[in-house]
Parts: sequence; structure tokens; C-alpha cells
Amino acid sequence: MRALFWIILALGPLVALAIWQIETTMYRWSLPLWLIIWVHLILLVFTLKDRATRSRVAFRIYLGLLALTVCFFSLFRYEGSQSGSSMPKYVWRWSQQNEDLALALKGRSAKPDAPAISSTDFSLEGGEAVTDFLGPGRDGKFPERKFRIDWAKAPPEEIWRSPIGRGWSSFVVGPKGRAITQEQVSDAESVTALSLTDGSIIWTHRNPNTRLLLERRENAGARMGGDGPRSTPTIHEGKVYAIGSTGKVDCLQLESGDSIWAKDLKQDFGSEVPRWGISAAPLIVEDHGYVLVAGQESEGPCFFALDLESGKLKWSISASGASYSSPVRRTIAGIDQLILICATEVIGANPADGSILWSHPWKSRFPKVGQPQQISDTDILVTASYGMQSLRLSITRSDSGSFSEEELWQSNRMKTKFSTAQIWNNLAVGLDEGRLAAIDLQTGSKVWKKEKFGFGQNLLIADSLLVQAENGDVVVGSLSSSGFSETGRIGTALSSMTWNAPSLAGRILLVRNDREAIAYRLPAADR
Repeated sequence: MRALFWIILALGPLVALAIWQIETTMYRWSLPLWLIIWVHLILLVFTLKDRATRSRVAFRIYLGLLALTVCFFSLFRYEGSQSGSSMPKYVWRWSQQNEDLALALKGRSAKPDAPAISSTDFSLEGGEAVTDFLGPGRDGKFPERKFRIDWAKAPPEEIWRSPIGRGWSSFVVGPKGRAITQEQVSDAESVTALSLTDGSIIWTHRNPNTRLLLERRENAGARMGGDGPRSTPTIHEGKVYAIGSTGKVDCLQLESGDSIWAKDLKQDFGSEVPRWGISAAPLIVEDHGYVLVAGQESEGPCFFALDLESGKLKWSISASGASYSSPVRRTIAGIDQLILICATEVIGANPADGSILWSHPWKSRFPKVGQPQQISDTDILVTASYGMQSLRLSITRSDSGSFSEEELWQSNRMKTKFSTAQIWNNLAVGLDEGRLAAIDLQTGSKVWKKEKFGFGQNLLIADSLLVQAENGDVVVGSLSSSGFSETGRIGTALSSMTWNAPSLAGRILLVRNDREAIAYRLPAADR
């Protein structure tokens, strides 16, 4: 019995270490569970040898542990995840974090006369419009780099810094330098326009009594993913199209924020609210006159084509459910199509009417967040974490017009949780469970794995990679076949957990998290 006791005692730290070493970091939530099991096993073996005497001791230990548990939860409250690893975050119950943020936000006020930048001045200041999530291709790729990356010699200039409401939305920027994002302020989800000149609010559109955490009956555990809207607005023809975490869709005037039309996917079309909130950015399909938005993650109608001018439903796509990736439009196998990441499949759909051209199973209902990336005329790459395999798919079309898809390989070497892998030369480069890595596009095998940046984001600008680290740092460097060479870092950027994608509008870089937003002017590239 004594040997068994010592075996179990030694087993505790060994199992804990094994759990910690698992590459798929979401499993680390099981550490507290293992600790409870381990303590119970120790007490059980302790009492077996001499039940009469030791059971009293064990009972007292249980009472002590119970008292400690009650004391802990009396002093601390659960505040979501401390990182993308899913480890829980606890703060003092009397902590003023939320109140301090609310007070800072209360000090902001809309300024209709806030300095808007003229198109000419905006261009001279190094700015360019960026009207879509992750840039013009919705893929985080910018073919030309217009700024220097040797930031030690030519550091970025901070233009402004401002408190911002909760949420994981990014920025888009209009042609006059209006930066649009979404945020949670108290129990209202808001679409907000900030001036690039000083960060002041130009306008804000509020949807009162709208909050993902108010939908907890449908979203058990949603607090783990944090509060606030997740999607990023889209700008088109002087209008802003936005969707909140619970499915409220707004079409607003870019200049004033005035409402043109509004829809509620839940009330108007019966769509359910996804557990982690709607994250997909609206996709404008101009030639067919609609905006495509994602809805529920369960089986049924999950993508909705709404008329650009009226919001009227044109058609919907029924599938296994939407996931958390944003739809894109691509030409694959010579045919124009929508590429949709669904709950358990990847779909190609006809942009004219939403009819499904092809579908490939991608099992597991864990969230799929990364954008699909086109590798060639026929091939796409889809990546995800949560124990799923990343896939390279080849889509072909026969002479009769039917499509077929082939899985060229599966790989667990590019596990992107919240970010998107970038296609560079013959590599896919991205944050593999928070560590910057590259895989071979021909085989899916690991080429290199380098620095840990956490569950942040990345943009590919020509041959340079810009990384928004989860801890708030902004890092830039050059890529090679052997790795990533850091050439600049803003260590004084955001100071808390950051899952939001950075936005690059020419030489103006906008970063934010669920507490703060910052605008930087990057140093001009040498001519």
C-alpha cells in the first residue's frame, strides 16, 4: 500500500507535465481537473491502510480543501481565458477592471466636427483605404511593402492611443481616413467611426441590450471567449456593413453613421446565435447586389444573402452550419465561386444564387477561424487548431461541368487557432499553436518552427511578416526558407491579451484589443 501511495504521489506532477507538453494547448484546461483527481486518489490510498484512524484525518483534509475552495471563489471571479490556451483567468472580486474601462469610455464623446482627412491629405500622410477584413483579398496578404522594417533605426510614430470597448473586431478604413470598428460598451454593441487624425469618435451607432453574454442560455461557456462583437465591418460605396455577435446586421452611412437598414438574423430568419458569437466579416458581392453574412453554427440555413440597398433576403445556403471564418470569393478551377468554411465541411458555392458546386468534409465541430488560402488555380489550404488536421484540397471540374475535390494531404503541423496561415513561396507560414512555423505546401511537413508569439495574428507584406503577438507586442521581420528574422518590434504597443487582427492602411497601422486602440505611422520605404 505504501508503494502504491508513493506511485500515485509521483504520478501527479508527471501527468501534469505531460498535459502541459501537449501541443494542442486547449487540453491544458484539464490540469485543474487532474489536480482534483490526484488529491482524491492520494486521500483514498491514505485511508485504505487504517480506515478507522486515517479516515478522520482525510475528512479533516476534505473540510480544509472545501474551506479553501469556498474562500477562493469568495475572493476571485472568473473572467474568461487568460490566453488562447483556454486556461481560466480569475481576478479579485473587487477588481475595478471593467469599471475603469467603462469610466474611460464614458469620457469619450462623438464629435461630428472631428477632423476628417481629405483624400489628398490621407494619401500624403501615408494612408490608403482598406475596406475589407484582412485587406483587399480578405487573406492578410499585401503584395507591396511601403514602409521600412528596420524599426530600431526608423521607429514607427504613434499617432494616437485611445480606450476602446470590448470585442475582437478589427479596423477598416474609408477613403477619407475614417477608421471603423465594433465594440461593446455596457450592454450595447456599437459600430464606431474614429478619426485617424486624433482617434476621436466621429460617430457611433448603438444596438442597445445587445450582448453575447446576455445570450448565455444558447451560449453556455461563452464567457471563455470574452465579451463584445467579433466581426469586422466592411466598407462599400459610402456604406458600412456590420454584423454583431448575436446576428444584428446594420447598413450605415459611412459619413454620418445613420442607419439605412437593419436586420436581425435571429428574429427575422430564425437563425441561432453561435456559442462563441458571429465572427465572419460581411462579404460584398457587388455584381449580384448582395452582402453575404454568416449565421448559426448548427445545421440549416447558415449563410444569408441580403440585398445591398434594402437588406431584403435574396437567398440562403443550408449546410452543416457556419463556422468562424469569413467567406471569400475566388476563381477555382476556372469558375468564380464563394469559398465557405462550414461547421464540418468546406463548400464552393455559386455567387449568383448560392447553389452548392462542391463540398468536402472537414469533420469536428470545434471552431474553424482561419481564412481559406488559395495556393494555385485549383488548390486551397484550410487550417485549424483544436486537434483538427489542416488540409490541402484540389478542386477540379470535368468537361460536363461537375466538380470533384481531392484531399492531397492532411497535416497537424499548422494548427492556427484564431489566425490565418500565409502562402509564401512554397511554404505556408503561420502561428502553429502560438509558435511561428512553416510547412511545405507539397507535403504538409514541418520546415521550421521558431519563436512563440502566442495566439495572435499575422499579415504578409511582400516578403515581410508583421506579427501581432498575443501579449500586445507588434513585431516585423523578413522571411526565408530557413526561418523568420525579426527586424523591428513595438514592445510598448498593447499591454494585454490581443486576439484582434492588425489593420494596414498603406503606412498607417491600426492595432487594438478589448481595451485599447492605437494608430501608428510606419516609416516610409526608401525610394
